[in-house]
Formats: sequence, structure tokens, C-alpha cells
Amino acid sequence: MPVLILLSMGRLLYERPSRSILCSFILLGLLVSCSAVTNRQLKEQMKQFVDKPTAPPGMIGAVLDSTGVRMIQAVGVRKAATTIPLLPTDRVHIGSCTKAFTAVVIARLIDEKLLDWDMTLATVFPEFQSTIYPDYLEVTVKTLLTHRAGLPRNPTEKDLARHLRLPIVQARKAIFKASLSEAPKNTKGMFLYSNLGYLLLGSMAEKVSGRPWETLMAEYIFAPLKMTTVGFGFPGTAGKVDKPWGHRWVSNQWLPLQEDYPAFIGPAGTLHCSLGDWAKFVATFLKKSPILISQQQMQRLTQPIDDIASGWFVTHTDWAEGPVLFHTGSNTLWYASVWIAPTHNKAYIAAVNAGGPLAEQSCKKLIQTLIDFDSPEI
Repeated sequence: MPVLILLSMGRLLYERPSRSILCSFILLGLLVSCSAVTNRQLKEQMKQFVDKPTAPPGMIGAVLDSTGVRMIQAVGVRKAATTIPLLPTDRVHIGSCTKAFTAVVIARLIDEKLLDWDMTLATVFPEFQSTIYPDYLEVTVKTLLTHRAGLPRNPTEKDLARHLRLPIVQARKAIFKASLSEAPKNTKGMFLYSNLGYLLLGSMAEKVSGRPWETLMAEYIFAPLKMTTVGFGFPGTAGKVDKPWGHRWVSNQWLPLQEDYPAFIGPAGTLHCSLGDWAKFVATFLKKSPILISQQQMQRLTQPIDDIASGWFVTHTDWAEGPVLFHTGSNTLWYASVWIAPTHNKAYIAAVNAGGPLAEQSCKKLIQTLIDFDSPEI
């Protein structure tokens, strides 16, 4: 399987949205409409986004509540320069939106008394006390979940390449061990978005449970929710258009590609699934009684430090009349976004099969449209 090691000026793009992006998303509060519309009307509106030369080849959007999907549509094509339509049931790559799944896995292990919010790295990996830099030994589960552990943003390109051929569980452990061998350059307690931190969380989960992170995802989330379209890496079969392809804007056109980051990056963001299946997971954050983890852990999971919760960013908008959980994700070939308004029992999810600034703007417009087209009761 082709892999992306480092892209876009040498950085993995599972990053926190910039302040400008956050501010523009907050403006979603101005876009709430007072008229209900049909799926067909939504599709006509979405077609306007893909009828432009710089628009992503395809996009899918959905509105849901705690009972499931209320509205879903797709427009465009699976692969540029083809006529194969993108379907509402197609699988999409959700990038860093995977982190919310990893956070739920960690919360489940806390429910099972295998982990604790304040458990340290040294407690889980006592065998590394002589090889990991001492300042990292007291890093806790909670600081990792909220990006406040002082870890580097990403593993180095050298460490990624060096461990590509190792078995996946061994690779995760080797990468974080190598990455934490030198003195930290960041201040513990201060926010710094870290994909490495979620890779470490995945490795901690594997150590205490004795099972790969992928198996834990299946047991704790996919199976209970009957998510049947899930997978890791790019969707579909290599070389075929049985599922959508990702795209990158190159020389004023969309270049179709089937690539993703190495599999061991999984806990930070390599999940793909249909929007219908993604909605099943998102809906668990709208239910009055959590179904995957205990009420206590759900409260801890979604309680922010400033504007950062575990696997989520948190903001407030006028239309939501309360906190909104949100996240974006991109492996540079896809772009996805999710917004959850628990007070109104509503959520909005969107994905485009392209990456980069043009795709980001299209995905943002799609989220805005979903809110604008939603029912008037909110």
C-alpha cells in the first residue's frame, strides 16, 4: 500500500485548525436558516460547489440527531476525469477525526480499570524509564488526550522511515520511544497539537490490554455500533475505482491518488468509513445515556481545558446555545469535518475527496450549507 510519510512542507497534516479557520467556523452561527428543505434541494445546492473548475471532484454531507441520519447527499465523482458518481454510501477518509475514536477507546479502558486519567507513561512502560527523557515519564493520559503533554507535533521523518517495516504494534512503541529520547522543546501544560501524543495513547492502550489498537476499535466501537464500512488507510482497492480516490491540486488540476500515512499512525488519523457509519459514532455524543462508555467517562471526555477536550475542540455559537464539539481531519488528499451541538441534539458531518486549501474551503462551505438547510426548530 502506498504511504505518505511527510507532506506539505515536511509536516503531517493532522493539525489543529488555525485561528483564522476557527473564527470562520464560528461564523456558522450566522447561517442558520428558518426553512426546512428536502434532500433533493440540498443536492441541488451542493452541485453548485462542484461545478467550479477548482472545486473538489466530490463531496458528501449529512445532518443527524441522536436517532441517526436525517439528511444525506453526495455530489460529484469518485475520481477526477471519470464519470463514476460519488454516492452517499461511499467511504471517506476522515483523518484526524479518528482521534475522537481513539479517545473513546481510552475512556473504555479507564472504565475497565486498565488505565486512569492520571496514569503516567512511566507506570504503563516502566521498562523505558532508562531510555525515555525523564521529563516525559510523568506525562499522563489526560495531558496526552488534550494535547498538553509537551510532546513534539509529529514523529521525525527519520523515525517514520526507519520503522516502516516493523510489525504495527512494535512500530508504534519504537517510534514514540525514539521520539522521546531527547529533552522536550515544548512546555508541558501548554497546548500543542500532537499526532505523536495520540500514537502514544494507542501504544498505551495496546500495552495495558494486550490487543492492537485496531482490535480495540473493532471491539469497543465498530461492533457495538454495527459499523460495517470501516477500514484503515485509503478506501477501496488499489488501482480500481470501486471506492472514491483522494486528490491533490497539482498544476491547476486535481491529481487522483490512493495513498495514506503508514498504518502505525492509525490512532492519530487513518480511519475511513461511510458517513452513515461515522454518524453512528457521532450520535453517541448526542444520546442522554452513553452507549460505548460510562456517563462519568463521557463527561470527562467532553469537558474542555480552555477550548480543548479529549479528541475534540470546543467552541460556542449563538445558534447552538451551548458548547459545540468539532474537529477537522485531512491526510492531504481528503478533508473531513464534524460539528456536534448537544444542546440541540444535532450534528453535521462532511467530507470531500481532496486535500489542501481549496478542499478545506469547500468542506467548510458544505458544513455551513448543512446548518443553513437544517430544520427550523434549532
